[in-house]
Amino acid sequence: MKRGLFLPVFAFGRCLLRADDSPPVVPDDNIIVELQMVTLPNEAALPLARDLKDPKKVEASREPGSAASAAAPAPVSPAPPAQWRFSAECRMIALPRAAGLALLARVAEPGSGAEAWRETERLLESGEATLAADLGLNHFVSAAKTESTETLTHPTDFESPPLPRRLPPAQAVKVMNVWPFIGAPVTAFNTEKFGQSLELEAVAYRNGRLLQITFHARDLRFQSWQKFDFAEAANGKRLSMAQPVFHNMESRSTASMINGEKLVIGAHALPNPEQGFEFFLLQVTATPAG
Repeated sequence: MKRGLFLPVFAFGRCLLRADDSPPVVPDDNIIVELQMVTLPNEAALPLARDLKDPKKVEASREPGSAASAAAPAPVSPAPPAQWRFSAECRMIALPRAAGLALLARVAEPGSGAEAWRETERLLESGEATLAADLGLNHFVSAAKTESTETLTHPTDFESPPLPRRLPPAQAVKVMNVWPFIGAPVTAFNTEKFGQSLELEAVAYRNGRLLQITFHARDLRFQSWQKFDFAEAANGKRLSMAQPVFHNMESRSTASMINGEKLVIGAHALPNPEQGFEFFLLQVTATPAG
């Protein structure tokens, strides 16, 4: 049986084919890559495969009449995508337990985002809710990040405590009780950012009516220092080091939305459950550039 080679042939188009027989979907600002596997006989495929290593011959292989051009459909030049500018607002609002539970029961319903925004605004005006952060992004093309944070540097790596060498066993307890230094020297530090941040990517479709967004919203709160024992001296004293304790509230996902729609993208328990919940609310708007 004569054997041949599969050669991948790429063509760029703007048509997204469905699995059924329904008409293709044509996104406004999307480019789809089509990959075709073409079988050629060895006498045609082997020389072509060698030529693909030479950039000059690659260009020549695209000329009419070549094996590659005969096998591949003519590429479709994509139209230049519409240029959009995006703006976003992310509110992080702490609600008391009762109000938070009531809002949680409603946000699962489709289209409830706008109602949740109105309810949180009412609670803010009445003083029942607290605005932890209001993060904004304006006039960005595809991706942006904003944050309101502080930094905290703390030790992460330690060496063993320096101890006397060649200590007679009979004198060990007596010497260690008066040994001038027992500790763990720090060898490495870490700087941690804590506070509120928002990362967002956005693409507009259907003449800007629909948006696809990928978001990462975070509220990282420093709580306290916690001591961890790492050794015990001969006199019974326990040696400890302090490490920071953080409370992390974080939401990340990819979603489709209507341009300008108001969403609830996360609800998180506050450090003390009796304090209630913190809700993340997001609105993204696209406007034509220029």
